Amino acid sequence: ADPKVSVSAAVNVPRPETTNPTTPIVNPAGSAPPLASAPFDANQAKQHQAAWAKHLGSPVTFDNSIGMMLVCIPAGEFDRGSPDTEQDAQSNEKPQHRVRITRLFYLGRYEVTQGEYEQVMQKNPSYFSPSGDGRGRVTGRDTRQFPVENVSWYDAEEFCRKLSELPLEKTASRTYRLPMEAEWEYACRAGTTTPFHFGGVNNGREANIDGKGPYGTTIKGPYLQHTTEVGSYPANAFGLCDLHGNVWEWCLDGYDAASYQPFRSRMAVDPTEPSTGSSVRVLRGGSCNFSGVNARAANRLRNSPASRNYDVGFRVVCAFGMRTP
Repeated sequence: ADPKVSVSAAVNVPRPETTNPTTPIVNPAGSAPPLASAPFDANQAKQHQAAWAKHLGSPVTFDNSIGMMLVCIPAGEFDRGSPDTEQDAQSNEKPQHRVRITRLFYLGRYEVTQGEYEQVMQKNPSYFSPSGDGRGRVTGRDTRQFPVENVSWYDAEEFCRKLSELPLEKTASRTYRLPMEAEWEYACRAGTTTPFHFGGVNNGREANIDGKGPYGTTIKGPYLQHTTEVGSYPANAFGLCDLHGNVWEWCLDGYDAASYQPFRSRMAVDPTEPSTGSSVRVLRGGSCNFSGVNARAANRLRNSPASRNYDVGFRVVCAFGMRTP
């Protein structure tokens, strides 16, 4: 699949003043809505989603032809990376810098499930599945709603291509791809500025991680030692689930440890690292097998695009209402 696909219907708008989280969103008739300029609260997140969806004549959420739910993520701005005050932040997360996402996009509410993957690819490679090597840890569970894992970046790209080619998806002019790294973090934070969209503490009660390695607290929590049903933990303000933990998620971008440096003193607009020039790809979000520090919104991991691991999966972006090359 060609990584140079259109990300969605583009609507370029000027940077607005940052809105007070308690101030209602106002959209004068006929004008583009204001950018969702972080920080903003959960009520504003929903207002931004509704305003941008209405502006483009699109729904806030929709289910595609295989039953996958996708959620409108409004155009907006946020601070990408970790501040110097964030505990255990890594050098590849710095400097924190302002990023503008100029296009509305749709992102999977959940990680791609085993059931969805099997519908499109006619196979289920997952470790935690009835036929996988980890089946003993999920005995008696319906893993169709578990995230697919043990998939490479290339596998994820192939899934997006085949999903885009399904007759009902082509009829609806919907195409799919992996999220850009900046899109992923913007959607994950959903207007928040804390290490996790739910705050600064994660010990396995808030997300499916290794709770023996808590973050923001000394109190240890659960360690399930396997993935679990998508949506088992509360959604963020955009209505997205499992962005922290469960499985690492592939991003479209190639990985560059120094990619944040050029944006130290200027705005980054729709930033991406070309996937064609890098031997490794970006992973985000942590997993059931990693501690809390790795599940922070700013944390970045890298791996070979050909690698397959039992705690690595993905979610998809949909370009709604557009055909892409």
